[in-house]
Amino acid sequence: MIGALLARPHRIEFRGESITLRRPTVADMVAAADAAERGVHMSAWLVATHVMDGDAPAFESLEQVMQLEGPAVLALSAEIEKLYGEGLDLQSPHAKS
Repeated sequence: MIGALLARPHRIEFRGESITLRRPTVADMVAAADAAERGVHMSAWLVATHVMDGDAPAFESLEQVMQLEGPAVLALSAEIEKLYGEGLDLQSPHAKS
């Protein structure tokens, strides 16, 4: 979990390729809420924001991602969404009765 707190990159295997994902920061959460409010296609936004090529974003723009294969973007965005929930599945202390 410390990797999640420090926003260390996360590598996944996706359709036979190793892809590096940038973990979300608090600023990303604010930007995601703003993008959703503006009606931005969130699957494309997640891919554009979090897929990395070395230390830089893999895509130059949201428009570039919008030209990719739809099902692939949806599947990859589902993997990215999991990073937004990292640590939220930890058990809360049990309430005393």
